[in-house]
Amino acid sequence: MKGKYWCDDMKNIPPDILTRFDDILKLRNVPLFSRPEYRKWVRYFLDFQTKYPLPGERAVQVRLFSEKLRSKGQVEAQVEQAADAVSLFFASQQKQLQAAPLSNSTGADPHEAVRGSVQNKTIGQTAANRQQ
Repeated sequence: MKGKYWCDDMKNIPPDILTRFDDILKLRNVPLFSRPEYRKWVRYFLDFQTKYPLPGERAVQVRLFSEKLRSKGQVEAQVEQAADAVSLFFASQQKQLQAAPLSNSTGADPHEAVRGSVQNKTIGQTAANRQQ
């Protein structure tokens, strides 16, 4: 991670939450080598939630977290991975984790709305930067 953003004394993810999150990582076929990074992003997000008051809407929380990561010098690929990790974290917190296919009945990725909001924000920022 570029720069020091979070402290090493950050709390671990509680075991029951981590188990549900790991289950959804498996369900969504997140590669084994990427799973530690996904867990790291969730830890950072949970720390971010404790430090900053966030609105209830999940897409807004992901956007604000992504903005914070950008402000700390994270490359876009890391920001996108973090947004995906947080989106999957939210999915893992639903009452029952269903063994759903990778896409819903319309063929759309159920996490695309969150990813799209992050990408739209980036596109809007890029366009605004060009106008300056």
